[in-house]
Amino acid sequence: MKSLKWVLLLAILVTAFGCADYGTNTANTNTGNSNAATAPANEIKASAAELEKKAYEAWKKKDGKFFEGFLTDGFISVGGSGRNVKAGVAKSISENPCDVKSYAISDEDAVEIGDGVILYTGKNTSDVSCDGKAAPSPLWAATVYVKDGEDWKAAYHQTAPTTDTKGESPAPPADAKPPKLEDADKEITAALSEKEKGLWEAWAKKDTKPFETVLAENFSEINREGRVDRAAALKGIAEHKCEVKSHSLSDFHTQNIAGDIYLITYKGTTDATCDGNPAPKEMWVSTIMKKDGDDWKGLFHMTSPAA
Repeated sequence: MKSLKWVLLLAILVTAFGCADYGTNTANTNTGNSNAATAPANEIKASAAELEKKAYEAWKKKDGKFFEGFLTDGFISVGGSGRNVKAGVAKSISENPCDVKSYAISDEDAVEIGDGVILYTGKNTSDVSCDGKAAPSPLWAATVYVKDGEDWKAAYHQTAPTTDTKGESPAPPADAKPPKLEDADKEITAALSEKEKGLWEAWAKKDTKPFETVLAENFSEINREGRVDRAAALKGIAEHKCEVKSHSLSDFHTQNIAGDIYLITYKGTTDATCDGNPAPKEMWVSTIMKKDGDDWKGLFHMTSPAA
């Protein structure tokens, strides 16, 4: 599934994953924001779905100029080959070698996670070929939109395989270089990176207590099976069937989404098995956190296996 087809440009690996998800192998559960929203749920969902549709059409037409106005200046895209920024995404779309024959968006949802901040999630099934090879499909995707005056702009986007994804991701250009990223705040990066490290340690031990403290009531994540709410995530942590020999986290970066909401992205490396099968050794991870007094609350989590 692919919400905005930027996934092809980021060469996302199409292998199964789940070991680093907070709620591994839990049931697909639609979620909503339990806090009072400033707009009706149906209106939020319709607005986000329309934005996604516009982005799809622009991608299909290789209209990179559209994304120059559609993305925030601090936009971050996360995929199997790492992170990308606004300029890189717009350029890649203009030079996109892929042929889009058809696509269908389904299982859409959108919730307001902050004042003027919408989290969209959905599934895309597509018939796309890149360099003569079928691209990955279907894919799960997440996009965060923020209000900018009278407009909505995308601040973050990520895609990941489903349980039945097929296809091959195109290789990134040989001369591709990681984009230059500047942390929103080094102290915030330090605080959130320590928070993530602690949660990974707890996850490996199937210890739900730290998560019960950190995860907001309206927390959600995307794993291979789809959307997972807070209750399902906690259940998945307590019952996951992964054996973790070792893990490490690196390359942390934070980006302010809006107000007291921040996105932290990083690379995770594991030596683990899940249900007796080797887990992906490397992955790119995103967590959206919101400042809550002197602490932080997790709003969303997603992982993409590294290419």
